[in-house]
Parts: sequence; structure tokens; C-alpha cells
Amino acid sequence: LVKEKVEFAKNTIRENRDDERFLKVLDIYVRNFLSLDEFEAELKMFSFQVQKTEACQRYFEFIKYARINTPGKQCIDFEMKGHDGKTIKFSDVYKKHKLVLIDFWASWCGACRATMPSIKKMYEVYHEKGVEVVSVSLDDNKEAWEKAYKEENIPWIDGSNLLGWKDPVTLWYAIRGIPHKVLVDQHGIIIDSGFYQLGSLEQKIDEYLHSHKN
Repeated sequence: LVKEKVEFAKNTIRENRDDERFLKVLDIYVRNFLSLDEFEAELKMFSFQVQKTEACQRYFEFIKYARINTPGKQCIDFEMKGHDGKTIKFSDVYKKHKLVLIDFWASWCGACRATMPSIKKMYEVYHEKGVEVVSVSLDDNKEAWEKAYKEENIPWIDGSNLLGWKDPVTLWYAIRGIPHKVLVDQHGIIIDSGFYQLGSLEQKIDEYLHSHKN
């Protein structure tokens, strides 16, 4: 039934390939069922005029960065401000640790905050083994961000540019929703990403540390 609905939506979109509004239809009703290559192919079904629009170009940009954000690829360096107002450069952090977990979150994200206790437990176990956590808040309200930071009593590095979803880092790391986590090594190489189940994250950390004992 789902497959039939997706095919119906795809056919409807193709019948309206000159209408920019159907980009949103593709995004909402079809995108989650497509691979990156399939999604790109559907975008290219639109007329040249639609493909040139800002909205469509954003989708193409997302695809480009999504292909970069895969295991074995170099992560994109970024900067943000810490709670003390000082600049945090991500590459300065990962060079000092065996592994770094980037945790994308926000004060308004209930699912993100629900994972904080589990991340703390993981941090307590692995921090002394060379694992660091860097939280990147997608807040755009400083007071809300500061309040949530204090309420969660976050012991690791936490920063934000207070740009919300307009922060370029959301595009660079191909983030469609949060919580979203990315694990990188001391060279900035992506080990894996996603980690909606923290058990799989701990398993990945254990495997890496075991194979990189020296």
C-alpha cells in the first residue's frame, strides 16, 4: 500500500513538473522512501526552470553534502561560540581525542533532551579512554539555550551560533532532523552517523577503541 501511494505521488509530481510547489510534495510524501540517487533523479524530472529555483538548488546542495557525510570521508570543520563567548573550532577538539561524538540538539527538542542521561552515562565510561562529546545547539534563542544547558547540567563541550536551522552546519552535515549524532576520529574521519539507538553507538566506540589500542 505504501509503495502504491509513493508511485501515485511520483506520477502526480511528474505531471506537474513545471510547478515549484510540487517540490514540497516530493519532500513530504516521497523523499523518505528514496535513496539519494533516486531523490536526485526525481528532482531532475522537474523542468529546468524549477531546477534553477532556490528551493530546488537547496535540495541539490543537501544531496551533495549527504554524499560527503558517509563513513570514511573527512568531516567538515566548523566553528561556534561556547557559553563563555569564546570560539570553539571543531578540528581543535578532535585532534586532541581518539574519538569525538558530535551531538546536534536544541532546547526545544524533547527527543534530544531525553537522550542526555544516556549520553552522560556513556561519557562517564569513555571519556577517560579518549572519547569527547561536542554538543551543537540549533537554538536561535540564547536564553532558552542557556537555560536548557544548565537544566541538563551538560559536562562536555557545548556551543551554538544561535542561528537555528539557518546555521550552515545543518547543511554541511546533511541534517534533516534532530537528535542527530556523528562520530569522528582524531583525524576528522567520519566513523558513522545517526545513532538513534545509543547502544549501537557504544558498540561502535568499543569496536574502534579495540582496533586502535596503540
